[in-house]
Amino acid sequence: MALQGVNACEIIGHVGHVQGRQESPNGTALLRFSVAVNIGGKEQQRTDWFNCTAFGKAAEALADTMRKGCLVRCTGPVSARPHVGHGNKGATAALDLSAFQVNVLGWPKERLQPE
Repeated sequence: MALQGVNACEIIGHVGHVQGRQESPNGTALLRFSVAVNIGGKEQQRTDWFNCTAFGKAAEALADTMRKGCLVRCTGPVSARPHVGHGNKGATAALDLSAFQVNVLGWPKERLQPE
């Protein structure tokens, strides 16, 4: 029996940018946002950025509350595509996460909870 592949990713990080609620051509609600995941200690810390998309009811529920600085947990499949960084620093990979599950774990200090 051949093993089937699994593409499952879980990240916890802070929201960087929220593009706002959109709709797909078939009418499904979409919410696109970026998440920064800090890895390593103070001396060798790096940040990995994920371009996340929430769908359907999750996108609708998060559209009015998600803001820059929210601590979130996102799970779903991830894909990589070529990306040229700022200042022509060479090609890197952009990481796209289809966030089938999104949990807000914390709010920015200026906004402790949703309105």
